[in-house]
Amino acid sequence: MATLRNYRMTCDFYALTRVDNDGSPVTQYVKVNTHPVKCNLDLTLSRGAKDALWTATVARPTDRTGILMVAGDSPTPPKTGYRVKMVTGPKGVFHIQGSVDEAWGATLSHYEAGVVEVSSLQYRGDMTNGGGK
Repeated sequence: MATLRNYRMTCDFYALTRVDNDGSPVTQYVKVNTHPVKCNLDLTLSRGAKDALWTATVARPTDRTGILMVAGDSPTPPKTGYRVKMVTGPKGVFHIQGSVDEAWGATLSHYEAGVVEVSSLQYRGDMTNGGGK
């Protein structure tokens, strides 16, 4: 099993759950781990036939894609559909897509998952006075 000291970054996992807001059901992402999870996020790697290739979209920047690696003995293993908020390492929120694989080696075991960055709104200037400066 891999020990957590092999991982240089930390992240938090969020799962989509249903909560009641004044009696109305609402879905929202809720943090599922109690402490940051040790991980590695490689935004230059793709897993050949496992990860989808993304096409360019007009008038918006390309989504960052990569591979998230989490230690096999992590108290909170990743699951498909989780959102990953990076605490240390590359800034951003990523979505786990496809299957989460267990990778085994002679001295190291870990989970691998393909991730894609969650698009965020970008604001210009102060929004309280109509967007002007």
